[in-house]
Amino acid sequence: MLRALETLRRSDFLSLRGLREFVLALRGEGAGPMALLRLAARLHPGRFAVCDEEGRTTYRDLLGSVRRLAFHLQEAEGLRSGDRVVLLCRNGTGAVEAILALSRLGVDAHLWNVDLSPQQLAARLEAAGHGLAIGDAEVLAGLAGTVRTRSLEGLREAASRSVDLGQKLSRCRPGRIVVATGGTGGKPRSAVRRPSLRAVLRPFLGLLERLELDSCRSTLIVTPFYHGYGLAFLFVCLFLGIEVHLARRFEAGAVLDRVRGYRVDGAILVPLLLRRLWQRDPIATGSMRFLLSGGARLDPALAAEVTAGSQARLFDLYGSTEAGFSILATPEDRRSRPGTLGRAIPGVTVRIRDEAGQELSNGTQGRICVESPWAMEGRERPWVDTGDLGRMDGAGFVFLTGRADDRIVSGGENVHPEDVERILRECPGLAEVAVLGLADAEYGQRLGAFVALFPGTQLDEAGILAWLKPRVARYQMPARVRVLPELPLSAIGKIDRVALRTLP
Repeated sequence: MLRALETLRRSDFLSLRGLREFVLALRGEGAGPMALLRLAARLHPGRFAVCDEEGRTTYRDLLGSVRRLAFHLQEAEGLRSGDRVVLLCRNGTGAVEAILALSRLGVDAHLWNVDLSPQQLAARLEAAGHGLAIGDAEVLAGLAGTVRTRSLEGLREAASRSVDLGQKLSRCRPGRIVVATGGTGGKPRSAVRRPSLRAVLRPFLGLLERLELDSCRSTLIVTPFYHGYGLAFLFVCLFLGIEVHLARRFEAGAVLDRVRGYRVDGAILVPLLLRRLWQRDPIATGSMRFLLSGGARLDPALAAEVTAGSQARLFDLYGSTEAGFSILATPEDRRSRPGTLGRAIPGVTVRIRDEAGQELSNGTQGRICVESPWAMEGRERPWVDTGDLGRMDGAGFVFLTGRADDRIVSGGENVHPEDVERILRECPGLAEVAVLGLADAEYGQRLGAFVALFPGTQLDEAGILAWLKPRVARYQMPARVRVLPELPLSAIGKIDRVALRTLP
């Protein structure tokens, strides 16, 4: 814990002034993320907080913008504590302002994946019954008439012109931040968290102790906030006074220009994006001091290549939407135990359990289960079953061995083959359909579709993909479609998925 305390000391948090400002922030803003921003704005007012395509914003200016937006949402839009709002926006300063402003008002912010098709978003909005959707104009364009919508750009512009900063916001319980998880079978399920500094203090200090994030003055976050991974580290960086660089979309050249131009010295990303940056420019990527990979399995070969060819300290973080951050592997962990996910973060408990929930002995394969103060609300049991299979050695190091269901992780996105299979069955002319996960050198895994046609049907791979594209999210698109005379069957008459995997 000494390193964590030293990190807090260097950030000025443990000084008398820092402790006083922290108490004032909690009293004025409640025990939520707005208190973190207010604390950073008091301790480091002129330090840059966020940088995106619009430019750089200091902590002082960011606090003012969030207050103006919160006032506007309260007065002009009538939002009150307990309301629910869907956020449909890509990473940027505006998204940061919206998340913080809604939390400060006590409004539950539901962060949805903007890469879903307009049809998917419209269906979810209609089913959920939310009264207001705030988002990027380009995303909202396809949702006309579904629910009441407000463009984030318009709200920010109106807030900057119409709000008197002399007003005060009444104190209330911070709003919950809700991200979606595929859940069993891919059905959207809400992972609800009410940000609480008190609840996450122990694992937060554990992260500071082992993660070495404080070695950075600026950090690139290219994982979308609606995943939870990038959002959580946004809050961590705000607390530490670190400048966060955001990009609306990942484009390797533009991201590397940002790294070079601003001398960004850290990055929080998924393995696929790490691979692309490293392959594009290992010198610029390797010049960073801190790299954190998460959201998908880190290829040991890529990890070894980056470690050997750069000065960057590469960490591997395991977690899930439901459980939050759970397991961390340091460079030393990966070197001493190749292939390990690492050990549980202090303050988090990881156990290997069987189907009935009974704890298994060391070395026995079972389900990786996590008990954590930052797991989602509404759990049936104290722990979260991640759905991953693994084993643990006597020193507490965890090793991933597989999945308990058919879900795959493709480029950091959870993808359920049965969701795409169900949609493909509606394509005219397809008699049989099977979709499954296949190994992919770049994405880790991709979907592959295998189909058989009704007699007389004239369809090829391009035609099937063109039909499917507007009906699924980008990351759900199969890497390829194989058109076969018929799909192979097992001895009991089911589609033989093992045989499909072994087709040349």
